[in-house]
Amino acid sequence: MPIQPEALNKQISDLWVTLAQRPDGAHQGVVRSSSMTLITLVDKEQDSTGLSETLAGLMRTHPSRAIVIHVAQGKSEDLDAEVRAQCWLPTGQQKQLCSEQIEINASEKSLADLPSVLLPLVVPDLPVVLWCRSERSTQLPVFNELIALASRVIFDIADFEDPLSALKRIEGTSNSGFAVTDLNWTRLTRWRDMVAQVFENFACRADLPRFRRITINYFANPVSPVPVAAILMAGWLVKCLGWTGLGRSRREGGKRILEFDDGASLIYQIVGPGGAGSRLASLTIAAPSDPAIEVKLARAQDRYLDVRVNAAGKPPVENRGSFPPSDDVSVLGEELSIRRRDEVFAYSLPSAIRIASHWA
Repeated sequence: MPIQPEALNKQISDLWVTLAQRPDGAHQGVVRSSSMTLITLVDKEQDSTGLSETLAGLMRTHPSRAIVIHVAQGKSEDLDAEVRAQCWLPTGQQKQLCSEQIEINASEKSLADLPSVLLPLVVPDLPVVLWCRSERSTQLPVFNELIALASRVIFDIADFEDPLSALKRIEGTSNSGFAVTDLNWTRLTRWRDMVAQVFENFACRADLPRFRRITINYFANPVSPVPVAAILMAGWLVKCLGWTGLGRSRREGGKRILEFDDGASLIYQIVGPGGAGSRLASLTIAAPSDPAIEVKLARAQDRYLDVRVNAAGKPPVENRGSFPPSDDVSVLGEELSIRRRDEVFAYSLPSAIRIASHWA
């Protein structure tokens, strides 16, 4: 059944009248709050309860008109929608803050009709952000039209069955000039910051050309064998170190070893299960030649990131940093605070895709 945007907008207006009406007929304090339109694409079979909790948590810091599109398999022409509100009472306040949430159910076939439905529903003069958790939608021609509605595009591909294709899609979106990123990259922020701090030291920075081996240990993802977070981290490091000409990939015991034309090597190893998003366990960057240097970062108790620098003939240098919250509300909230294009992510992406191709 076709969705009529005019009818949905009327439902939204009626919703606000209802929210402001008390049972005794008097009006109660309700404040309509919105800083953007957040369009979320999610595959139908994914956890809708967890998504609703994430959106409710986001509304406190990033109030928005949330449009959630549940994409189902099949060639049916089903397309329906409902409107509801997300409300909360700020501490010490007497007025509720509320934002609209529009839930749309669409099949792969009916998704082609969505751009014309969505356009009248976005809040005028405010940013439009597309958050894509749907692998199904990225494989459809209409996806480019959905991207065109947004000023910022955020992917979350950790649990995609084919992350390589998704990374290529992200690269194409980035090359088209969109401000685009992936939440797995955001979750690596502390790791990248700590590595950067190490190489701010003049002695380590002077030895950069001698670092020829990277070892990444990660927790296996039960959904996808391709470790997205580990690959994005390696893409950034390889680009920064100037390694070129990724050659062959080989297996040695439980390790996957990628060799570069200039003699450098990248080593991956699974250290255990339970790694939603292929979380990193540890990262080692080494200069094996004399005098040897090793920089190691390791996850500690899922709360800290420990850094240790070992240089031949010198006492080790150690540091510890705290991990920021890694739940979807915190990570997505961090990304929603950024309006500009992430040039470092765009810079690292081609290298990450080259590495990911060895898992294909």
